Amino acid sequence: MNNKWVRFIVLYLSALTVGLGNMKIIPFLGDIATNANVSMPTVVWLMSVFNLAGVILALPGAGILAKLGPKKLLLVLMAFLITGNVMGGVAGYSFPLLLVSRALEGVAFSMILTVGIVFINDWFAGSKVGGTAVGIYTTFPAVSSFLVLNTGVPIANALGGMKSLWWIVTILALVSSFLVIVVLKTSTPQTIDNVPAADDKNLLKEAASNSRVWLLALCQFFVAFVLFTFINVYPQIFQDYYMLETTKANFYASLSGLFGIVFCILSGVILDKFKKSSLMILICFIGLSGASFLTTYLSGPPTYVMHTFFTAMFTGLVIPAVLIVVPQITKRPNLIGHSISIVNMLYFLGIFAGTPVVQAAAEKSWVAGAAVLGIASIAGVISILIFMASSKKVAVKQ
Repeated sequence: MNNKWVRFIVLYLSALTVGLGNMKIIPFLGDIATNANVSMPTVVWLMSVFNLAGVILALPGAGILAKLGPKKLLLVLMAFLITGNVMGGVAGYSFPLLLVSRALEGVAFSMILTVGIVFINDWFAGSKVGGTAVGIYTTFPAVSSFLVLNTGVPIANALGGMKSLWWIVTILALVSSFLVIVVLKTSTPQTIDNVPAADDKNLLKEAASNSRVWLLALCQFFVAFVLFTFINVYPQIFQDYYMLETTKANFYASLSGLFGIVFCILSGVILDKFKKSSLMILICFIGLSGASFLTTYLSGPPTYVMHTFFTAMFTGLVIPAVLIVVPQITKRPNLIGHSISIVNMLYFLGIFAGTPVVQAAAEKSWVAGAAVLGIASIAGVISILIFMASSKKVAVKQ
């Protein structure tokens, strides 16, 4: 099909299915800890191991993409997602099997961003709405979080247990795979980076020599560290620290995803029109620092809503902004895929590290956990300030 928005919908459905695969376990972490007889700091590794593949595959991901092309790679990612969910669906409460199944699912999450950005850059090349498309695409984690936190437990109760969600994701992944085959155009390996695969290592080395890419990667690390930690621990904060019942805790936690949808889209729209990416990222990290430190000083429902609103706003504006800026600072177009891979490597490292680190600090107190998030946000402020200073130096040289 030639309509780029129809193709985009199929791509988004695939990404959303991957996001649902990631988030589906969050409402049931406590149940798994109890039934598998493991501690909460141990059970949260079911979230972190999901992102381990992203850390490992981020750098070679561009080379894999160049060899397979985005369509074939997307189908491979769906195959891993299906395999992981089938294994998880039959694993019961066996923690080792669940851990392996989550790692397999994580392969899909590891490169879904890169595949999506490549498709979007191709379909919307020269378009005035390219940034908007990127912004919409990056809402899939927020949408999946909102859906799971509001419907996961009711669906599990209605369909005989939490494993029903594993089978639902399996079905969605099969449907997505069929639509990818039918709707999406095939790209040859040469169209991804316009170079033979043999030159992949040289391209990666050249992309890695750009210090500005690493500064943006650090920004993505710190925002992912904070965002996905909040996504994963918001239910615990509202339930354990603020003593809300499970339904209310999940509702307030889900608002972060709802607000995140809006701000991911707004980020693309803003950058399409105003081009003030670095300034927006700086303001967001400053705001995120304050919101993080205030996590344990909320005083009731209005402040719960405000906190989820602001954390979603600040993180939701940063992530697509970074992905939009990366292609703009690469030295040559055929370095875009590798530059995004570097950014994604630190993005997944931030997701991987955030929840276990904050959960460990929270074992002492949630105040300590919030302080870790605040410090990470301040580190993001420093990273973008250095990037802005380096941008001025580049402008002077030119």
